[in-house]
Amino acid sequence: MLTSVSPTYIPGESAYSWVSQCFVHSAYSDRNRFCERLFHRPAIRLHPVLPGHIEVTAQAAGVDPQYLLHYGTGFPLYAFALDEQSQVHALAAAMLGEGRGIIALSGQAASKLHFGGVCLKWCPACLRGDEQVVGCGYWHTAHQLYGVTACETHQLRLHTLVAGAGGIDRRLFLPDPAIPCEPSRPSAHEIYLSAYITALHRHLCVQSPTESLAELYQRWLGQQGYLTARGHLRSQALLQAMTEFWQGLFADITPIVPPGLANYRYVSGLVHGNRNHHYLKHAMLMAFVSRSPAEFFSISSPPTVQIQSTMPSDGQLSETAILTLLVKRVSMRQIACQTGYSIGYIKQLALRHNQPVDHRAKRITAEVERGIWRQAFMGGARQQIAHSHGVSVGAVEAIIQSHQGLSDWRRHLRRVNRLREHRVTVAAYLAQHADVSRGCVEQVCRTAFTWLYKHDRAWLYQQLPAAKRAVHHPSVDWEERDRKLAEQLGLLAEQASSLSALERAVDRPDCLRKYKTRLPLSYALAVRLVAAYAAQHPMP
Repeated sequence: MLTSVSPTYIPGESAYSWVSQCFVHSAYSDRNRFCERLFHRPAIRLHPVLPGHIEVTAQAAGVDPQYLLHYGTGFPLYAFALDEQSQVHALAAAMLGEGRGIIALSGQAASKLHFGGVCLKWCPACLRGDEQVVGCGYWHTAHQLYGVTACETHQLRLHTLVAGAGGIDRRLFLPDPAIPCEPSRPSAHEIYLSAYITALHRHLCVQSPTESLAELYQRWLGQQGYLTARGHLRSQALLQAMTEFWQGLFADITPIVPPGLANYRYVSGLVHGNRNHHYLKHAMLMAFVSRSPAEFFSISSPPTVQIQSTMPSDGQLSETAILTLLVKRVSMRQIACQTGYSIGYIKQLALRHNQPVDHRAKRITAEVERGIWRQAFMGGARQQIAHSHGVSVGAVEAIIQSHQGLSDWRRHLRRVNRLREHRVTVAAYLAQHADVSRGCVEQVCRTAFTWLYKHDRAWLYQQLPAAKRAVHHPSVDWEERDRKLAEQLGLLAEQASSLSALERAVDRPDCLRKYKTRLPLSYALAVRLVAAYAAQHPMP
């Protein structure tokens, strides 16, 4: 625990911001010593949205850990996007504890969305208002959420500072009004999405949804006409509508949100709830179908209506009815209109029960069908089979589905082929690079490594070299480096023809301009030396 008086936690302040305030008001100038005192560990990096050590931080701030976890981080949004309760508990435990594996537990690592690095964001108008009300600026939790690019209150675009690798993530500081920034007006789409995500975060801090998201999506899409009578998604109409609705977000050369969100094919996975998705994907669909999170979660179940139908309720009886109509030589299109089943399903049912099917082009003879079956059994691609026999891919797929077990056999062949290809890739790389590390193998052979890790982990671990012990690299003392570099530059007045010349003289190319904010003494001295040299050696 710190001996100095800890600052008061401000409602709406992020956990990262309170730790930064605590560091600024403490008696420590060294960040590592401060972290050692507060967290009992040096060199702690705090994520602006998903920080660890929440329990220790809450105890020092005098607030409830669960309150800080929900209102001071992005935990409610990431927990909302996880399907299993065990995953939510694991993420909460990691954030309350030492923060190990937070990115993987939150689903960010598997989201396939490029966020462009970790950033700290602030609104200049909010910063001025905070200084007048509480006496200092601080980082708002709502501004740090991914997808929030505009201030909901002042309708200004947020300014950003890179906090990723090589950025400011090793520092603990507060927003500075002296940072030059020009106010920018966001688009209406930015304001709407930012306000929706902020409202969703506030809503989830108070209560969690009691129904599955897939059911809620199906109700909303059913009301808006994007689901068929059998509950299937009208993908083409929905994707076109979402593209037109959100086109303002991707109109600029540099999109405001990750470009991967422009591909709305993830909507099918959200509606059917087959796996976890990043909360930004949920927010894009929720904001499309509703105008607020409260409205989205308040939709009621549709009343059950008894509809009289001539179709048998039992699946076997309905198949019998379709086969009876086929025997009577009723066309498949007429059967589809009467029963509600698709023509493709009726065609596959007829082929499975050896019922003759009238092919429109009269080109799929018994000999052609046998040839298609042989090539499909050998694992040939459907496009190649269709091209070799002069038929459509749909006709090839129908014949494959009509033979029981053929689809399972083809999936088995594809898995075996992938297994062989990925094993050969990893083995060949290891044979050429005997001293390579596991991390290097994962980077170079990323596709093969990931597939084998999921499906053939035992073989992969047998081939990989032994894990190497992690090497601790101490953090750079920039104040000491700045002082020593300034001493070196003081002896190089005769070589100060330019900043580049001074950098070459100290054997540190591009260090003065690249790290001028971290080397203020050296940079200022170098500028004075160059100016003095120019005054003594005027151009002819």
